[in-house]
Formats: sequence, structure tokens, C-alpha cells
Amino acid sequence: MNTANVDKILILPIGEAAKMLDISISTLRRLDERGTIGSVRNTKNGKRFFFKTDLLNLKYDDYRLAKEWVRADRKPDIKKFKEFYYPDESGLNGKVLIEARQQLEGITSEEYIGVIISATMEFVVNVFYNNQGQWPDVEGAFYALDRSSRRIIVADRGVGLLKNLKLVRKNLGTHAEALRVGFTEQLSSRGVDGHRGYGLKHVKNCIGVLKRLIYHTGNARLEIRSGDAKLYINEVSNPIQGCMATI
Repeated sequence: MNTANVDKILILPIGEAAKMLDISISTLRRLDERGTIGSVRNTKNGKRFFFKTDLLNLKYDDYRLAKEWVRADRKPDIKKFKEFYYPDESGLNGKVLIEARQQLEGITSEEYIGVIISATMEFVVNVFYNNQGQWPDVEGAFYALDRSSRRIIVADRGVGLLKNLKLVRKNLGTHAEALRVGFTEQLSSRGVDGHRGYGLKHVKNCIGVLKRLIYHTGNARLEIRSGDAKLYINEVSNPIQGCMATI
């Protein structure tokens, strides 16, 4: 990915990125190569740049675990993720609707709680609806809520957004194109395909209340920020299996 195509307000060069995390440049390179964090490269000189919001999220253990969960080159050990793994939708629905509200009450507004739960539920529905009968390896979702940062992560090891949307948009060719279509276009209003893409557009509308959304699928990354109508969509160095949403 040429950094010329990335908005410069989103990224930092590797030296500044390592300083933000208080680690060495070589350590940050290893994290990139392991898929713990994705980078974009300057195609002329090969220099790496990192997204600021990914660097901030990397400070949280649950974010690191989620990135490990969606690694494309390795099937996760379920035992390691037992506190975050939900094999069926009903179990996760209860966790989000009841416990998320309990954990967030008293530290943020009722409006924020309602909106973040609504957005999270859309991601949960998408995880199970979009992957019915076609899970590549581990069926179910990764879910984590960090109370201090009021951040929720929903991730899966499913087929990814591109393969799912190609069922109704056969001409889609890249994960980045799938992100743009999924978050901006009405795909279908009839039959079983009527749900596809609707939830993502609903989440996009929630960002006015929430701080931001980071959404990964395949080798593409989307960032939407409160008060900014632009969708920042870029290809990154390390592809993931499935989808990962951080709100």
C-alpha cells in the first residue's frame, strides 16, 4: 500500500510509533511481522507507517488478544480465549444486552450506552448471520469490553466481508471495495439478502455519538471518526481472517 494514498493525519512513521508505545523500533517491526499490528508501506523506500488509533489500542491486552484471534496464519487455541469466546449468538446477546449496560452505567451517558450496545448488537448479528454454514475453522465470536476506555471489540474468524458481499455484488474485487460498499450502499431490500450491509450502515450512523470505529476485514482497514464524514479505507500489511470491529 502506497502511503501517498493514506491520509497523513492517521499515521506515524515507525520511529514516532515506537516512541508512543515506549518500545524499540525492532520490537515494533516484530509486532508488525507477527500481525499484532498492521502497517502501511512507502512503495518507494519500504518505510513503515502505523495508524495512530491502532497504536493506542495496542496498549490494551484485549485488543492484542483480538488481533491474535483473527490471525490468518494460525488457528487460535480456544482455551486461551475462554473468557472472550462465544460459540453461539444467544450467549453473546445476553452478555452485550445485560452485562455491557451494567459495566458502563455510572461512567457514561445513557445515550452513549444505548448507542454502543445497538452498534455492538449489529456486529454480533453480522458475525453469525453472514457465516452460517461456512465457517473456515472456529465458529463463533470474540467479544471484549474495556470499562476504562469504554471500548468494545467484536471479532470473528469467518469468511470476511468481501466473500459475503460478492453474493449480491459479484463484481467486487478487493476487501477495500467491500468496505466502501458495505458501509455506504443499500445492497438489497428483498429476500434473505435484504439484511446484507444494513447493519454496517446503521453502525456508521452511530459514530456521531461514539468516538470512532475501526473495522478490519481481509487486508483492508476502515476508520470512521466522530464529527468527520469521511470514510478512511486503506489496505494494510497483515491480512486477518474474518472481521474485527473496535468501537
